[in-house]
Amino acid sequence: MQLSGWSRTELIGENWFDRCVPPGDPTRETFFANIASGALPTKYEGELVCKDGTRRLVDWDTTVLRSPGGEVVGNASLGVDLTERRAHEARLMEARDEAERANKAKSDF
Repeated sequence: MQLSGWSRTELIGENWFDRCVPPGDPTRETFFANIASGALPTKYEGELVCKDGTRRLVDWDTTVLRSPGGEVVGNASLGVDLTERRAHEARLMEARDEAERANKAKSDF
């Protein structure tokens, strides 16, 4: 998992949520409450805790995995890192707000 810094061997057999999902994240509760029924969210955004302790905002796309008999056996998720995009969007919104404040100050003058 290039994004998280964890290797496959470090995660196999481990509870992924304990390693990679921040404590208190609502995604954890949603997954544990609904994994047996397969009623998992297919798209959601959530934080990922990396091996070095940093956090990344990830857009997740999740699929429930079922046995041939239809029993839920797990899930597979694909994530896209949104961290830099969201930081850039925040900077743009701050710049817009700053420009609006400057324009208002100019108009008030």
